[in-house]
Amino acid sequence: MAAENRTAEQDAISIRRARALELRARSKTFQEIADELGVSIGTAHTDVRAAMSEYAKEAEKDVQAERGIELRRLERALEVVEKVLSGDDPDAEELRLKALDRLVKIQEQRAKLLGLYAPEKRDVTAKVAAVGLEDLDALRSAALANADDECPTDPETTEEPEPNS
Repeated sequence: MAAENRTAEQDAISIRRARALELRARSKTFQEIADELGVSIGTAHTDVRAAMSEYAKEAEKDVQAERGIELRRLERALEVVEKVLSGDDPDAEELRLKALDRLVKIQEQRAKLLGLYAPEKRDVTAKVAAVGLEDLDALRSAALANADDECPTDPETTEEPEPNS
């Protein structure tokens, strides 16, 4: 009996959250959502966030399913291309070249789909945090020395142009 009550309560919360998300999508404020649903503004905010999170999870599942379907299609196409490439017919050289071109395109699509072309993320904060104050002073001194080398100090070359009178 308690399990049935919990399920009924969870169902009611799910319905309320879906309604909260629907209201938010119609540009309702959290206070308006809270008033309409008969809950606190904090609960309205929590409901919208939870519903959005659930929606994002479902969307990601759909994307993963589509990615799997597309990978299977690319694998089948790859098998066909490989059969053409392994053929022994000397008159099919042009066909093999086209198949090779297709193979490269299939591999590019697979790599994109699998995220192999994604830029590599690097943590640069650790390197910056390891620099001590002494190092910063040394870097500042070196930068100033370089700046002095690049800037002319001869008064003849650093004079301001005379204004037109």
